[in-house]
Order: sequence, then structure tokens, then C-alpha cells
Amino acid sequence: MEELKKAPVTVLLILANILVFTAVEFTGGSEDTMHMLQCGAAYTPTIMQGEYYRIFTSMFLHFGPQHLGNNMLVLFVLGGRLERTVGKLKYLLMACCAACVWMAACSDDDYEPLPDWWWEQTGEPAVYPEPEPVDNKVVAHRGCYAETGFPQNSVAGLKKAVEMKLFASECDIHLTKDGKVVVYHDDYYLGNTCFKDATYAELCAKGTLANGEKLPLLEEFIDVVLEGGCTQLWIDVKTLGDEAGGNAEASRTGIAAAQIVHEKRAKNFVGFIVGRLAIRDKVIPAVRSAWPVSYGAAAYEPGDFIARDIPWANMKLADFGLDTKRAKSFPENKVRLSLWQIDTDEQMQWYQGIRSDVYGITNYPLRMMDKLGLR
Repeated sequence: MEELKKAPVTVLLILANILVFTAVEFTGGSEDTMHMLQCGAAYTPTIMQGEYYRIFTSMFLHFGPQHLGNNMLVLFVLGGRLERTVGKLKYLLMACCAACVWMAACSDDDYEPLPDWWWEQTGEPAVYPEPEPVDNKVVAHRGCYAETGFPQNSVAGLKKAVEMKLFASECDIHLTKDGKVVVYHDDYYLGNTCFKDATYAELCAKGTLANGEKLPLLEEFIDVVLEGGCTQLWIDVKTLGDEAGGNAEASRTGIAAAQIVHEKRAKNFVGFIVGRLAIRDKVIPAVRSAWPVSYGAAAYEPGDFIARDIPWANMKLADFGLDTKRAKSFPENKVRLSLWQIDTDEQMQWYQGIRSDVYGITNYPLRMMDKLGLR
């Protein structure tokens, strides 16, 4: 007790951290990344945008009880000794400065700062186009390719989806060495070049898509859907293998894509599909809740998504099963549900019973629209 009296600043800092931790736990959870970001956790892109307060607030935030316990133990042992040596005021200044420098150094610096929002740059109100309503929830998987002969993820295949007035067309993205977001499915362009290891010009020099199109850019795809005015673009931030960059490269890709969507003012025309929570947690701050971001885990029920503050479930039909009751339980609980791939006649027949509630992703959108009596 006598030792505690000699280190009042250390004791106050420990109590403050415990109080903040308790408040965070009761309002959303200390291990919920989104909640922690809302409470002021350090994140480089938002700090670079001017949210410098995060360097200070993050000092009082801890991911889970073990993180809190370890830090408070170190603070009690080392901080108390330092306070008794240098005095209360110097110690407080040293503690604040050291913590700020540490948090600034340890914040994730792998990412480029996000651009200012358009209205912050100009001071003018932003105008965001709204898609015209359509009579279906059909989503073309990688565009209209299987029934048309167009290549997957081609501008031609996307334009066909827009022409058909499908609800959305899905595409896959990667980030090149020089920071271009390109539309392509596989980890390697034309089977032999990793996107992170080549510039856009170098990739284009290696060849074209099967119909002669050059490797498409995401901004070109966004222009197509904006011009079409009704079909949305669902952007799949690819889950990459280690050789292709893994979660870090995929996260950079998603953040770069978010920048383009913001710059194009296309937030009402897009959705992001993300396959890993580690990637989703990095991309979410860049999206800034402007458009939906999905996640999929076959074992998750609506309550699991709600508990994790995930408003959109994207699942593979083969894992989900032809379970009508379960499918309807998602929209009933305010969780958007999309299922892929709905390709066989049996699957399309089943989908007819839930088509007003669930989004159907298919490689055969023309046949599905025929099955639904919409073409």
C-alpha cells in the first residue's frame, strides 16, 4: 500500500485503463475490431486522414483481457519505479509522449493514406447516383460469360449483365505493383505472373483476354455500371495464397478499391465480398460504412453475423444446402443473404421459392432469368 501511495499517477493510469476497458466490453466488446475502431483504436489510414486523436485514445484501448493484464502489469512494475525516480509531472509527460510514439510506430503502416472525401476537398455537397430498381436479385458470377462466350471478368460480360438489367454482376480484383486495381480471378495473370510483382503496363504487355480486351481496370467496370444506371457491381476482394501476398496484399487491394469507389462517388452501386475476417477488418475502415461488405462462413447463423456486426452473409450454396427455412431466416433477421453458385436446374427451381428474399449468384444468368420468367 505504501508503494502505491508513492506512485499515484501510475495508479490513476491503471484505473483509467481498467475503466475504459470495462466500458468498451459492455458497449460492444474489446475484441470486436469495428467497435474498437469506433472507440478510437489506432489505424494508419484514418490517422493519415487527420484523425490524430487516435494516437492518444489508443493508449487506453486493449484487445481482450490478456492484452490489458500484460500492459497493466508492466505499467505497475516499471511505471511505478520511474515515477518515484523522476517525479509525478515529468513521469506523466514521459508516459504520454512514450505511449504516443509507440502507438504511432506500431500502427499498421503497410497502407497508403486514404484520399479525402470529395466534399472535404471542395466544400460542396456530394452527389451520389442511385441505381434504378430492377425486378430481380440475380447476380452474374464474373459477368455473363458461360452462356455468351465472353471471357470471365471482361467488360463485354459486364455490359451484357447491364443490358439484361440484372441486380448485380460480380467481379474479382487484384492490385498491381504500381497500385492499379485490376479485374481478374486467378492469383496469376495468364497463369504465370503474380499481380503484386508486375506493373499494369507489364501485365498488359504479356497478353489480352480471349476476346482481345486488355486487362480491365476496376475504374472501367465502375464506369460501366454507373452508365448503365441499374446493375450493381459486387467486388470480390480475393483471398490470396502466401505466394501472392496473403491477407496483407488482399487488404491493400480492398483499401485501394475503396479509394476508387469513393473517388467515383459510386457507393450506391457497389458491394464488397470478402472471404476472411482478417481482410474484412482491414477493409472496413476504408469503406466507412458507405456500402455493404459481406463475409461467409457455412456454419454461421443470422445471430452469428449480428453479433459480429456483419450485415451481409455470402455463402456457397453447396455448403449452405437447399434449406428454405434457413435461407429465409437471414432476411427475417435483417441480414442480407447471397448464395453462390446456383447453377443446376434443381438449384434454380429451389431458388424460385426464395428469390424475393435472397440474392442468387450464378454462372448462368440468362437461364436463371428464363427460369424465373423474367426474360
